[in-house]
Amino acid sequence: MALNKKDNLVVVENVIANTSVNVISITEDKLENILIKHLAIFKKSKDWIGSLALFITVLATLLTSNFHTLWGLEPAVFQAIFLILLVVSFIYFIITLLNVIRHKDSIDSLINDIKNQQKSLKQ
Repeated sequence: MALNKKDNLVVVENVIANTSVNVISITEDKLENILIKHLAIFKKSKDWIGSLALFITVLATLLTSNFHTLWGLEPAVFQAIFLILLVVSFIYFIITLLNVIRHKDSIDSLINDIKNQQKSLKQ
């Protein structure tokens, strides 16, 4: 490379390229199907937030409320209803947490699914 100070030009004598690129070719409908599948997995990975919020809400209600007789139901009945809701919401939270652990998704797995889709076409 030479630098001409008079014209402020750089003359390139040699270019060395050290780049490589992987190209993935896929049809639009197949890519859309793969993306829809991964979007569903991504949405499931966020379900634990809602189930945890539900559990905390029911727990806070159970701990802070003084139940009174309403519509002919005794306070113990309302307490039992909220206790059942607490157990059900905890089970729901555990199930959603297990789904998050089981169905982890990442950009790498998305790309691998796209590549695997292409490998099956070549066979």
